[in-house]
Amino acid sequence: MAGSFNPGGQDTHWYFEYGTAACGPTSCGERTTEEDGGAGASPIEPKGALTKLQPLTTYRYRLVVANSTGPSYGPEQELITLPQAPAVITDPPMSVTAGSATIAGEVVPQCVESRYPSTTYRFEYGTTTAYGTSSEEAAVAASSCATGGEAVTASLAGLQPDTTYHYRLDARNSGGETQGGDRTFTTNATGEASTAPPPAGFSLTLTGSPLAGPAAALFPNLTGFGPLPPPKAPTPSATKPLTRAQKLSKALKACKKDKSKAKRAKCQKEARKKYGKTTKRKK
Repeated sequence: MAGSFNPGGQDTHWYFEYGTAACGPTSCGERTTEEDGGAGASPIEPKGALTKLQPLTTYRYRLVVANSTGPSYGPEQELITLPQAPAVITDPPMSVTAGSATIAGEVVPQCVESRYPSTTYRFEYGTTTAYGTSSEEAAVAASSCATGGEAVTASLAGLQPDTTYHYRLDARNSGGETQGGDRTFTTNATGEASTAPPPAGFSLTLTGSPLAGPAAALFPNLTGFGPLPPPKAPTPSATKPLTRAQKLSKALKACKKDKSKAKRAKCQKEARKKYGKTTKRKK
């Protein structure tokens, strides 16, 4: 804040006082540090910094000069502080095709007691984080003060197929500009279907002549289908009996599990006794 006064040859001190209400006879609420104004006879222009101010708020302030005869109050002045810069969120894309996309985000205009700071937004986009292209700038509705923010979108056209694009949401007001986080999407290759989700309430139906029997109850709108026959039970395969030689071989393998040499030999002897050795026939 700034003002001016003439000490008039007397030792003086000065300060600014300020507050959100009209100043009273002796105070406005807050005050700056008191400074020495000297005892000259020429006008001086003091400057003071007001602190702890709230954004987008009206303040009253005045200059106070004091000497040995008492304080003198300058005329009240008024100021309105700037708002905070808007808050933004870059959302995922709403839809993507081979040559176009619809992107989205949210803007909070930082209203104070329903006082709306005029806020605009735009989307920046391009194939790198340098972006290079932006959507048309648009205004955030004043009604967003009551809702706490506004969801915004932009439709992008003329995109290259099968290409990755970067984008972010920017918003600005008199308090400054804010960029949202970077997001990406990749356009479809030519001929691919859109990746956009179906709109609310959208449904697919197939129509045709109703069938009789169980199929009519389950699928009343499909034609050309009938109930499937029950699956066939698998046919068990016949198990071929083992020969004596196979049984002996299996028993000898089982004997190898015994760690004791004596037990292993006894097991092998009993197996040979039970199944007998296989011998070749003499001619």
